[in-house]
Amino acid sequence: MREEQKAMMKDVVEERKLLRADVEKLEAEKESMKGVHTFQTGRVKLDVGGHKFTTSITTLASQPDSMLAAMFSGRHKLVTDEKGAYFIDRDGTHFRFILNFLRDSQLGEGTLPEDRFQLQEILRESEYYQLTKLTEHIRLKLMPIVTQADIEALKVTILKGMYSNAAVFQLDGDNGCNGLASTYIEYVCMDGKNLADVQFNGVFFNEGSSFKGSYLRGAKFLNCNFNSKVYFNDADLTDATFDKCGGLLSLFGFVDFTGAKLEGAKFMPGIREQLTS
Repeated sequence: MREEQKAMMKDVVEERKLLRADVEKLEAEKESMKGVHTFQTGRVKLDVGGHKFTTSITTLASQPDSMLAAMFSGRHKLVTDEKGAYFIDRDGTHFRFILNFLRDSQLGEGTLPEDRFQLQEILRESEYYQLTKLTEHIRLKLMPIVTQADIEALKVTILKGMYSNAAVFQLDGDNGCNGLASTYIEYVCMDGKNLADVQFNGVFFNEGSSFKGSYLRGAKFLNCNFNSKVYFNDADLTDATFDKCGGLLSLFGFVDFTGAKLEGAKFMPGIREQLTS
């Protein structure tokens, strides 16, 4: 009986030790969380390439998928300089635009400079900090705008051939699509252009026609024919319309939509199912 009591007391002592260890671990975790909370809610001094800024963790973490949100999440040990600032080895000339975006996510008129060189510099910083919304906005601002009137004016050459109304559409400048025009069907090269809400009606697209990286939200392709390989890689086709287009049933053998945004895009019945299958 005495041996059983001794064994029981030993078990009780061990259980108390384990319980005490659990309590101490919990207290340590609570203290650690207090430190994280203080870090996350406190003011932060930044030294960005020699430019000094003061902000908050809440602001820096406002875009959850960004590099700054990860950097100041509390998961990483960061070192400050003798003045308590965190150093970021980037050009701080335009960092105020980054901070202003993080503070309220506003991208209205006047929030960014109009100068293209400055916009390109801010774009590089936005890409570095992985600020998707700001990056897309700046890229759109940098795109040449093509209006419906421009589309009509771009019929610069009426070619003789099988189709008497055949034409070449091509914007001025280096667009990387030179030398592919046909004498029989229309050829369009509009990579990296802002073509929001424009309409192509009755265009017979030749092989090599390209809208790579273009902004085509709300654009309409009506009564068009996708005769051969046409490129919409990485284009934004949100809410675009493809209606009564000849050859559309074989569209996905000819048209390359790799990386394109197709949310809300409208196709003839059965075509969308082929695209998403």
